[in-house]
Amino acid sequence: MITGLWTGNRARGNSDECYSSNLLFQRLQEIGEPAPRQVHPVTIQLLQQIWRNKQMTPRVQTFGWRFLRRAMPTGARAGKYSTHISTLCSRCGLEETDIHLFFTFHFTRVAWFTYPWFIRSELLVNNCNSLSQILTKFMTINHPHASLENILTFMWCLWKSRNDNLFCRKPGAPHQVFQAARAIQLNMEMQDPSVVFSLQIQSNASREHAAKQNTDTAYFFPPQGSTISTDLHISGVKIFSDASWKATSIPGRYGSQAIGIGLYIQIQSNQTKCDVMIQASTEQTSTPLKAEAAALLFAVKVARLLKLQEVTFLKDNLSLAKAAATCSISAHQVPWELREVLASFFQASAHLQASIYHVKRDLNGVLSIYHAKRDLNGVAHIQGSRSKV
Repeated sequence: MITGLWTGNRARGNSDECYSSNLLFQRLQEIGEPAPRQVHPVTIQLLQQIWRNKQMTPRVQTFGWRFLRRAMPTGARAGKYSTHISTLCSRCGLEETDIHLFFTFHFTRVAWFTYPWFIRSELLVNNCNSLSQILTKFMTINHPHASLENILTFMWCLWKSRNDNLFCRKPGAPHQVFQAARAIQLNMEMQDPSVVFSLQIQSNASREHAAKQNTDTAYFFPPQGSTISTDLHISGVKIFSDASWKATSIPGRYGSQAIGIGLYIQIQSNQTKCDVMIQASTEQTSTPLKAEAAALLFAVKVARLLKLQEVTFLKDNLSLAKAAATCSISAHQVPWELREVLASFFQASAHLQASIYHVKRDLNGVLSIYHAKRDLNGVAHIQGSRSKV
């Protein structure tokens, strides 16, 4: 369309490029949305709050600016500029406007109505004439979670879920939106200078601890998250953790399905050795990988309660070990479903000088707990039927 306009002017013998460009911009204004002559004061105030908010990631800030300025490339808006872009919603087939995408679409309504929002978004947008008015209404409903950064981060995750479905053929689920938003917020909290400093201390201490182990034992450890053939060269505290998915024979659960968690802790100090075995359970998760992550989070919380230092976590799940070794939920190795749990794991392990490795399943000490009960002496066996992770 633009090429035809330019060619048409030149075909008529008009060599005035300034005149042709003026026609081009005039045509673009005719087919596009006219820019507002004056920005509403409420919109200006919201934009100032967005740019000054230190609890909001830059991408969410940019998203908030584009949302309030009606610059989001939704189907209804982007379809005006190209016939190759559909104006319809990729999930329901209705026209994809800002209000439809973020507030009235059935996927969006379910996402807003799940934990922790429990909001009827389609009712809140009634009688609202602008996007800034809708955002202000959400912020003034006296909801404990309805802060500006939480709302816009949640809406950004709705936008990302829409793009995953449209371009990557990943439909997703409504409850996953809050999990992704919560992971982003936890990652921002971890960027607090005190937390970042503690993570740096942890990383330096882990490297020093590994260097000491290499010097003392002449055994060179691979990078964290990698597979090690044996745990005999590891000094200090070792924690094996494992989880059983959809377990039905857990004490106190009366046959209902839950996650069974087992910890096997080896504490070595000078010439003393203490072995601790813990059994626990928690509510069922959607995937076995999330169950393994719940067991790892439980292990780090136990280590904090016992005030352990220089802890090495050993897992028989390679993907989880690699994800936990990144120390960042934004890394490509971290699956979206683990981001919230791993964000809590990173915070809890910040002061433990922790490291994590993958071991083969036959080396995981949790698997031999029941056999070891008959052979080990001086073992403390703790069983919690409903420990919360």
